[in-house]
Amino acid sequence: MSSILFSFRAKRTLLATKYLLALFLCISNFTTSAQTEKYYLNSKTQQLPTLSMQTISDTRYNELNLQNFKNINNLHGDKIVLKEKLEQDWNRSNNEWINANKYTYNYNTSGYTAEIIQLNWSGTEWKVIGKNLFKSYDLFGNLLENEHLAWKDSIWVNSVKYLLKYNSNGKNVECLWLWWNDNLWVNAQKETYSYDSNQNLTTALWETWKDNNLWVNERKYIKSYDSNNDTISTMLQFWEKDQWEDQWRGIYTYYSNPPAIEVLSEIWSSFNQWEKRHKRINFYDLNELIYESINYDWVDSMWVNNLKSDNLYDSKKNITEELVQCWWNDTLWINQKKITYAYQTIPVSIHSLFNNHDNSLKVKTLSYGLYIQKTGYNNNNLMITFYNLKGRKVAFIKANKYKEGFLIPWDNLKISAGIYLITLFDSKNRIIGNKKITLKK
Repeated sequence: MSSILFSFRAKRTLLATKYLLALFLCISNFTTSAQTEKYYLNSKTQQLPTLSMQTISDTRYNELNLQNFKNINNLHGDKIVLKEKLEQDWNRSNNEWINANKYTYNYNTSGYTAEIIQLNWSGTEWKVIGKNLFKSYDLFGNLLENEHLAWKDSIWVNSVKYLLKYNSNGKNVECLWLWWNDNLWVNAQKETYSYDSNQNLTTALWETWKDNNLWVNERKYIKSYDSNNDTISTMLQFWEKDQWEDQWRGIYTYYSNPPAIEVLSEIWSSFNQWEKRHKRINFYDLNELIYESINYDWVDSMWVNNLKSDNLYDSKKNITEELVQCWWNDTLWINQKKITYAYQTIPVSIHSLFNNHDNSLKVKTLSYGLYIQKTGYNNNNLMITFYNLKGRKVAFIKANKYKEGFLIPWDNLKISAGIYLITLFDSKNRIIGNKKITLKK
């Protein structure tokens, strides 16, 4: 669906050039949901196609599931992550693939994306043109700050920065765009996301920063779901003449034999009615991975082939190749673009997550036990996992409510004095804090 919406937005001449540029920079650095999402996840968890979220989507390859800390026995291990993405265009004259763009990925010690370098093929060599810096993450592994830089005149030049916020369920609720202008970061655009009680994304609002220091509505997406929390429709509206005007909608249809999801794309015409424009069908294999996607255009009251994408995966269900073909001369599919993915295995340690200075989390050694206080946490339940400095889990203990915090009596804590890494969980097994402590008995 993201590619359908992008195609539609790209054709809107109402969008300023700088937003189209940012859109290109973001989209060029991610793998579309159609390539990686499983059949049963496609409609239930897919974010609306926002520029910032698309940039962030690369982290899907290297996310540590921090919510399962309590089930992790070791904080070290190997992780398969994306190493390189190569884009090539088909040269019809010579019947060969020509290099176009390449992206290389670097990671921090926690296994999160730290940097993506973008290179362009000059015809004879690869030349660096930009990079994305994933500058900070929260305790849950959610990206907090992302910055794009352009390589210009042999120096890195600031371009766009994104600052993100999340709710208690780890859902992105805000993304603030800043543009580099006259040696300052200035507001450009803000994206705000709302969710229903099932944590399904319901609205995504875009606002633009105006010279009079006001946020002004620009566009909005609205998603609706059925009783199974499957997406049934998506609506795009633009803010025009002080009201929301319908522009586009996507209608979902689900098939079981063979497994497939269809998204019908319609626009609101000048005749005040919905008119068909495009259709995309994703087909799924037995591993619930998309093996083929076909895009159609509505021409002369009939569906006409437009683009087709075929995907290949390795034994670990990582996509390795995407072949895009276009429908030529109403007769056959011909090559257009090929994207190849290469992976690497990296050692992962999350020690760095504990080297924080969380002033809201205080731990004190008392004569009768270990006292923990978390500012703003008033729940009666608290579970704590203890790791030694080798990353091995040595204890998983419930802390009892005590005064303004929680207490673990020494009789319940059967570990020796020393330095430990601790993770705190609330009653819903959500992480509420990480810290390195020195335990004295």
